[in-house]
Amino acid sequence: MDFTRVDPIARAILYEGYSLYPYRRSSVKNRRPSLLGSLLPKACSMAAGEIEPWAMQTEFLVRGNPGTALHGRVRFLQAMDDGAVTEREVVMPACALNDLADGPITTAFAFRGWQGRKDSTLEGSAELAIEAGNDPIVKIGLRIANEAPASSALMLSTHAVLGVENGRFLSSIDPPDDARALAATCRNRGAWPVLVGDQARHDMLLAAPIILYDFPQVAPESPGDLFDGTEIDEILTLRILTLTDAEKDAMRRDERTRGILERTEHLTDAQLAALHGAWRTSAALEPGMRVRLHPRGRADILDLALDGKRATIASIEQDFEGRVFFTVTLDDDPGRDLGHAGKPGHRFFFSRAEIELL
Repeated sequence: MDFTRVDPIARAILYEGYSLYPYRRSSVKNRRPSLLGSLLPKACSMAAGEIEPWAMQTEFLVRGNPGTALHGRVRFLQAMDDGAVTEREVVMPACALNDLADGPITTAFAFRGWQGRKDSTLEGSAELAIEAGNDPIVKIGLRIANEAPASSALMLSTHAVLGVENGRFLSSIDPPDDARALAATCRNRGAWPVLVGDQARHDMLLAAPIILYDFPQVAPESPGDLFDGTEIDEILTLRILTLTDAEKDAMRRDERTRGILERTEHLTDAQLAALHGAWRTSAALEPGMRVRLHPRGRADILDLALDGKRATIASIEQDFEGRVFFTVTLDDDPGRDLGHAGKPGHRFFFSRAEIELL
């Protein structure tokens, strides 16, 4: 299973929040690891009432048969001396759904580490189990836990990448009709499953500590990682360029932030202009095409009522500010054909991000 296919998005998640602007260790917000997907040692978390978690769980659906095989990688950063981190990867052995039918399969792991004079040896586990369902659709649970004895052994940016052979992962965001009821029972804590990789194959899944849409991508205009909690590239780039010489010297003390500084200072005018924004047209979407609605505002009851509905694009409109909207008619709306002069009666307006081509 070639997991390198999803490295760009997986590595972006791995270092999300590694260092925050102004990229100085002396900055208050950089004195304590702030990465998403952080897992404390179990004893520390339990002592504090589990306000900060020691385990994460994601549940997802697989369409397959008893011979369908699952592969997995758990990745995280281990906190080391003086704020430094080390990349860790746990390879989960391939297992068939038939193997999981006999009970959960657990992969234990351990990594040595030191913070000052304190041993920060990290111990943990990754467990796969069948939670529900029958052939050909089953619900699988993945649980990742930090069971380290040392209070300083932190798991940061914890996430997992899973692959399937002789089967398909099903979208948790938009499951097929025959899997919708089972998908509604999936429970996620600290990690959410999205499809990644080849959109035709559905053979890879990312359990991420941030909520993403299926098949997320890094924008081609982005010159590289900026680490700062999903901040806008253009804003951070302009801020970096206005740092004082002393602040830039502080950035150079860390290998990764030094790379950000050097890359930013060598951006061309064309590269800087590209960061100002991109309008991605949807040439594939035309009137008459069928779509599924995903309102993002959730501002009123209508947004909730329309979520997941199937619709047909009636027209593509543009307002005075240049924003593009798709007008749609609901497939199950009895008043969709009402109107005059060839115009449909009940129309609803959605942005490109709120509709999915069926």
